[in-house]
Amino acid sequence: MDSIPDRPWLRFSILAAGLGLTLSVVYMLCALEAFRPPSNIRLHNDTGVTLLGVRVNGIDYGDLAAGAFSGYLPHARAYRYAGLEAATPDEKIHSAEYCFYGEKILGAGKFTYKIRKMTYAESQADFEIRAVKDAD
Repeated sequence: MDSIPDRPWLRFSILAAGLGLTLSVVYMLCALEAFRPPSNIRLHNDTGVTLLGVRVNGIDYGDLAAGAFSGYLPHARAYRYAGLEAATPDEKIHSAEYCFYGEKILGAGKFTYKIRKMTYAESQADFEIRAVKDAD
């Protein structure tokens, strides 16, 4: 014997209630995301050359001299690695954002994205950008 009587409206009501509950949970998780404190991130140019028009994850940091640190800017979502767009006097730099599956959001606090030039032995990419937690 079927546990749900042969009433199409009852089956529809149960499915609709399940869908409504699922959507409510997703909405609550998205709403909680809006209250997550941002990560405050600065940049450190450890490339040995001036970087021009630096953008990290779509946020403009402007020009950054070799060895210099930028000011802190808030990032709603920041991970250990980041997307980088900039230029040197000789070339354009574009580092795509990584796949963040399994990565944890950095969360509240101060961090420095260290930008450094890579050697071919380390990576086929020319530049690396990686987060380091700053002392509070």
